Amino acid sequence: MSREEKLFNWDVEDKQLFTLGEGMVGVEVPNYKAIARTDNNKVLGVVKEGYQSVTNKEIEVLCTLIEDAGAKVIGHGDFTEGRKVWIQFDSDLMPRDIISEKARDEVQSKLLLANGHAGALSFSLLSTLVRVVCQNTFNTALRDGDSLFKFKHTASIKEKIKDVEQHIIDVGRATSEVMDVFKKMSDTTLPKKLSVETWFAELLNVKKNKETRIYNSS
Repeated sequence: MSREEKLFNWDVEDKQLFTLGEGMVGVEVPNYKAIARTDNNKVLGVVKEGYQSVTNKEIEVLCTLIEDAGAKVIGHGDFTEGRKVWIQFDSDLMPRDIISEKARDEVQSKLLLANGHAGALSFSLLSTLVRVVCQNTFNTALRDGDSLFKFKHTASIKEKIKDVEQHIIDVGRATSEVMDVFKKMSDTTLPKKLSVETWFAELLNVKKNKETRIYNSS
């Protein structure tokens, strides 16, 4: 997904609730609010005032960070008129599970980022073998997947998401550094007169520790 591209062309916003009565001016309803779509004003649900929405825009920010860490978007969508939204990712770094011992068939795990609007679902990231193509497979992935995090839409959710974003940035940076080292190793041959210890020290750009030695057990 490019920086300019959007997966969702709509978002959600809070709406104040008012009572309606024949010949009466609407009266504000305290302690509750409505969550509505920005494209058609469809009310997705009514929640308590303390409910904190995670917007589609905020989801896409996290999506971009996951892509930067090495994943690729393979699907996205929404169900129940937008009350549930999802983005699924694939990555060569994800583990593979054998689903058939006889045929040695392997299926690569996928990441599923899911969020509910108006209390329909917690904000979640999980690992699953299920490829989401419909609401049934979406429900199966949520039920059987391994949860990486699951946040309720409370006052602390924004702070928790920021922590996750920073963790993903750190993981992406570390992964990039490891891959750079592996590439450098594959492109470098060991000179005959250079010890393994010195070679690794120079390759990893670390100082040689006089108290550290690599011994040959033979």
